[in-house]
Amino acid sequence: MTASGKSALAHKIAIERNLDIISLDSMAVYKGLDILTDKPTEVMRSQVLYYGIDIADSDQNFSVVDYLNYLIEMEIPEKSFVKDFLVVGGTGLYFRSLINSFEFRPTDPAIRSELELLNVDQLLKFHKLYDIDPPETEINKRRLIRNIENSILEDVKYIFPPINIPEKIVGVFWNHPDYLKRIKDRTSNMIDRGLVDEMNNIQNPSKTVLQAIGMNLSSDLEENINLKTNRLAKKQLTWFKQEDRIKIIETNDELIVKDELERIIDENEVYMSGTGNDFICSSYERDLSQIEIISIVGDSLLPIDGVIFIEQINSSTVKMHYFNNDGTPAELCVNGVRCTAKFAVDNNLVDNSKLIVRAPVGDIEAVVDNDTVKIEAPLPTIGKEVEIDSLICTTSNVGNPHLMLEVDDVDKFDLDSFSESTQY
Repeated sequence: MTASGKSALAHKIAIERNLDIISLDSMAVYKGLDILTDKPTEVMRSQVLYYGIDIADSDQNFSVVDYLNYLIEMEIPEKSFVKDFLVVGGTGLYFRSLINSFEFRPTDPAIRSELELLNVDQLLKFHKLYDIDPPETEINKRRLIRNIENSILEDVKYIFPPINIPEKIVGVFWNHPDYLKRIKDRTSNMIDRGLVDEMNNIQNPSKTVLQAIGMNLSSDLEENINLKTNRLAKKQLTWFKQEDRIKIIETNDELIVKDELERIIDENEVYMSGTGNDFICSSYERDLSQIEIISIVGDSLLPIDGVIFIEQINSSTVKMHYFNNDGTPAELCVNGVRCTAKFAVDNNLVDNSKLIVRAPVGDIEAVVDNDTVKIEAPLPTIGKEVEIDSLICTTSNVGNPHLMLEVDDVDKFDLDSFSESTQY
């Protein structure tokens, strides 16, 4: 909700977690509206990388299609599979388009300029002449023009690429109980900082910019801004209540909102420890390159042995995509199978605690009982004997290679030196 404190909280989380922020504000895209849209300060932008801010001139009509095209140009869909972003703002249409693989058609400037010359009656006649079904929603000039463009450019369309987002709840709507007072205080502060001068400096504002709260007001500026912002806050609440993947939180306690946001962030990527191995486990979205997997390991800042992506096959089966920490594919790790099974049960990828984990070596049965995971792992293959540092070792394989060595006292054995000799 506007004036809830979401931007300051997001900035704080971004610093703590080394995240970039994507602005979800249809007016913050415009240069020159710094006070009116309460943009992050220069200091804040030196601390955190912000996307979606100052990307359009004030005489430009900037649409949701332009916004999505900008994100594509910034390679945000691809980057989302390598790192996490924090998305902050209150523009509902931007939000819905971002998470729902929005399908859109480009506009043709020549066609648009010709249609702009027609009034509503003429546009309706155009529909009738070319057998175009009129829009089902309220009819106005803008909708009629877009409807004609959609018909003319029917075979030319784009679909916003998929992005890596949590499967269930994707975010929080902070419904601050004191929003009316906070709006009033913020408006007063903006005027003290020079809001009037900022608005007067906007030359040839576009139709979209003129829709910004505060623009086009000739009298009682502060009172009218408060009134319009109050209406915006109610409109935002109504919109986001319809989004079943957004959790509405009504509180004046920032920590409650912060805890919920961090839970959502952590839910899609989990650090799990097996018996002697440590993994990053995550829901499977797509095949990643070796460099992308190395980046995930590096960003974690943890001692990671491997990365496991878990793909839901059906209500009782998941597939493990297992990689070493250098990004190379791995065949099997028994501890990795246990972590895969636990992740699948904890994240409701399967219906019950008994499941099948599909590994490169075959299907493995697993049963999860609280913090204990029992699996039916394949028997190891015993290989030949090899001599390393004058020691006789036996090779074995349980999907990944092992060396077995009999020693008199493990505590006295120089394992580090021996391990260096076995690298290949």
